[in-house]
Amino acid sequence: MKKSTILFIIFFILLISSVNGLTISNKAAGTRELNDPVIGGKSAPVTITWFTDYQGPFDARFYLETFPLINEKYIKTGKVKIIVKDFPLTVIHKNSKKAAVASNCANEQGYYEEFLTEIFEERDDWIRSRDFVNLNHGLRKVYKEVSQKEGYDQFNRCLISSKYNSEIDSDIEEGNDLDVTGVPTFFLSNGDKTTKIVGAQPFTAFEREIENLL
Repeated sequence: MKKSTILFIIFFILLISSVNGLTISNKAAGTRELNDPVIGGKSAPVTITWFTDYQGPFDARFYLETFPLINEKYIKTGKVKIIVKDFPLTVIHKNSKKAAVASNCANEQGYYEEFLTEIFEERDDWIRSRDFVNLNHGLRKVYKEVSQKEGYDQFNRCLISSKYNSEIDSDIEEGNDLDVTGVPTFFLSNGDKTTKIVGAQPFTAFEREIENLL
């Protein structure tokens, strides 16, 4: 094969794999879901991959203030789905990984979205726990609020187990590979183009990028 042909192929691959300074990957495009919670229809044309720390104040702000607007305009209409990835910043948020475990357990039980709302609304209470006994109690209380004790024993066994540790570690590794350094961080993709939003940005910032991808 001629050298010029090889160079053209390399150039073409680089061209289609790089958009807005980001390298397209299955991870950023949301095709690597594994057991990650998904909000919205799986066939939605735009995927938002959200790296979150459940103890993070800016994650709470995004979910309580901006998410409802995204949900109403884009998720409920089948245009967007959100894949949630765990990215606990345990150096500054000592209870964040345990909260990630609890959220995965709630997802396993079918109460993820309800648990997500409750864990952010009640954030000021459970993050004060100084030991795992009180923390587990606080997270169990959050689960009871949304499930009315349905599947409580299974949730409790899941909470005190280590079954989701490797899943959480995998999400952290994935975030590191994508240069996630803070939370919340979002990757928005339609499969061909990917863009990145960092921080609890207003709805208009998401609206602009989503419309560009649709």
